[in-house]
Amino acid sequence: MAAADTNAVDLEADKRWLEVTNGNLYRYDYYSFEWLVPRYYPHRLAEDIRRMRDIGVKGIFADDGPLWPTVGPSYYVVGKLWWDPDRDVDELLDEFNHTLFGPAAAAMARYWARHEKVWLKKRPGMWFEGNGIINQQAEKFSPADLEYLDQQFQEAYRRVGTDELIQRRIRFIEG
Repeated sequence: MAAADTNAVDLEADKRWLEVTNGNLYRYDYYSFEWLVPRYYPHRLAEDIRRMRDIGVKGIFADDGPLWPTVGPSYYVVGKLWWDPDRDVDELLDEFNHTLFGPAAAAMARYWARHEKVWLKKRPGMWFEGNGIINQQAEKFSPADLEYLDQQFQEAYRRVGTDELIQRRIRFIEG
């Protein structure tokens, strides 16, 4: 099943549940699904939050592990969008990167953008994809992806110079 198909199936299920619950639907979801590699898609999360608001879902409970190094910007974006779903995702990501990484913001933004590009590659959609299966997770990344990601870390370190706090933040993500 393609990703677009799974989104349509989810939308129809939510609409049916809204009918059954007389409009009192609260949704349970997973975000990073505790993957060991980044499962990163903040723009899709924004679309989903807006869709839920538009069809009348009352709230959401998102289950996840504390995985800031792999999906931190997603948590930041989602937290902001739950309060105001119309906020601009790119502005929120820019705010996140500039606040945490200062002069390395552009390199870290490219790092995260590559993760989103990897996650959104066209492939068959599958619920619980890669859950606990590191090989399925790792195979999403090509050698070129890994080289690019490493280059962004190197650029980020060059940009921050001797700022130890930002260096530690980058190492936290890198580790």
